Amino acid sequence: LKTESLSFKHIAKQFFSALNQNLREKYQGKNQNGFEETKIRYNKKIRFFNELSETIYDLQRNLATLRKAVSELLDIFNDIRADSFQFQDQIHREFISFEMDIQNLSESFEFCINANDDHFVYWLELPSRKTSNDVNFNAVPLNVAELLKKTLYQQLNSAVFTSATLAVNDSFSYYKDRVGLNLVTHVEVKSAILGSPFDYNNQLSLFILDFFDDPRNERFTEQLSNIIQETHRNHPKGMLVLFTNYSVLNKLYSEMKSHFEMEKILLLAQGKSGSRTNIINQFREFKNSILFGTDSFWEGVDVKGGALSCVIIDKLPFASPDEPLLQARIQSMREQGQNPFFDY
Repeated sequence: LKTESLSFKHIAKQFFSALNQNLREKYQGKNQNGFEETKIRYNKKIRFFNELSETIYDLQRNLATLRKAVSELLDIFNDIRADSFQFQDQIHREFISFEMDIQNLSESFEFCINANDDHFVYWLELPSRKTSNDVNFNAVPLNVAELLKKTLYQQLNSAVFTSATLAVNDSFSYYKDRVGLNLVTHVEVKSAILGSPFDYNNQLSLFILDFFDDPRNERFTEQLSNIIQETHRNHPKGMLVLFTNYSVLNKLYSEMKSHFEMEKILLLAQGKSGSRTNIINQFREFKNSILFGTDSFWEGVDVKGGALSCVIIDKLPFASPDEPLLQARIQSMREQGQNPFFDY
């Protein structure tokens, strides 16, 4: 079993190294912002893996051999008396779990390699470091409505969906359609819109800057840097700056760190200053600090009291049109005669 495990590790390393090199040479270009693409969409019509077919076969065969070795070991467990050695039951359960993991891994790998299901979107994600071989396979359902109906709603007696952003134009139809609640017939689906207690007129000021260049223009990040510094200088309190991609966040953090250090102002950034919890705790503690965040800071972050009084958003958070899942959804809607911009 140990020999088979080492053999599998060796073949997997060979496969992902060759795949990484192959993808970078053939498919990785730079987008309009000058950043290298890391997500490459594929389907069954694009024979992505032909050149690696021998390595794929070796990998699949090795997985099968590995599973057989674990299975044979489990047969031995079944033949020996209980409590023959220390931790026997625990080790037995772990090997049952290993066998299931190998089975799932084998099926998932085959599913992604074949890309046969038209209801799924397939893409490969390259690591940002070129020397890393951690290429991710992704297979995501194009529409989760039917899936949620079968696997979730039919198993429940009741469920509550609540959020500040479920209704569009005072209607829940968009949300119900996206998550399959419009398919639920075995129970009644009720909905209600409740007003907010927040006094927007007296507690909030919204400013939209119309003098910036297009975000795709290289001057945009410089303008954004200037407005962050100027706003904080005039309003030296807790500031959250939300970005729509890591590249701009990392670029501005590198450029502005020394400036704010000289001003004795704490600048924190997602992915740079520790864990999410640690960053938020520091941000709460230092009342005039600045926090740069991206996707996971757009939702579910609540900094109460005076610690946060200013939020800057670099662009409206539409998903990039280059995202494989979004591309596929837009394509599917066009095929159905819908307008992706208005309907999605």
